[in-house]
Amino acid sequence: SGLTDTATGDPVLLFVEGGNVVGRAGSAAGPIVFTVSVSAAGLVSLDQARAIVHADATDPDDSTTLAAADLITLTATITDNDGDEASATHDIGQSLNFEDDGPTITADGVVPELTVDETDLTTDASADFSTAFTSDAGADGDAITYALGISQVTNDSGLTDTATGDPVLLFVEGGNVVGRAGSAAGPIVFTVSVSAAGLVSLDQARAIVHADATDPDDSTTLAAA
Repeated sequence: SGLTDTATGDPVLLFVEGGNVVGRAGSAAGPIVFTVSVSAAGLVSLDQARAIVHADATDPDDSTTLAAADLITLTATITDNDGDEASATHDIGQSLNFEDDGPTITADGVVPELTVDETDLTTDASADFSTAFTSDAGADGDAITYALGISQVTNDSGLTDTATGDPVLLFVEGGNVVGRAGSAAGPIVFTVSVSAAGLVSLDQARAIVHADATDPDDSTTLAAA
């Protein structure tokens, strides 16, 4: 057919089964991808059972059809009362269109908070941030990835390293966001990482300056959104 089954990557092959045209993935025994049927009144129905590959990854609603003319045909036959017959055939394969169902994702959930305590710098904090997103993979299947990033305007976190008095600057290193004292070569103050499942972890390695000297348990965070 020129179509490809999304789940298996197999070509969709055409077979006539019980008067219907059936598209199967890979072989005559493969899973049914779609079925084309026709009623006695000439009503043609297209029933898609599995997702197929669409070429344009930038368009979640692009449409595809069979690769060539005459791959699926519809023949009408008329018979008179004397038993005489006449037939005519239409190519209908490229009148059968399969529209893509692209994924959607929104950042509309509640963002968890991570808090580490300098009383014990060996204890990290983690939380599941996957719940902060609402997604729908559509018919083609589910594959969500997570990636950390930093501001393109400034990498100054607004925090200050206690030992050196240097500003804590942010860098992306190996997929993690790393806060370093003073420069890209400075000591690591903290590291933020994310797992494939969306679990975000905060690992603080050095103390940072807190504004309220009268409160031994005051909390601080990055200076800007």
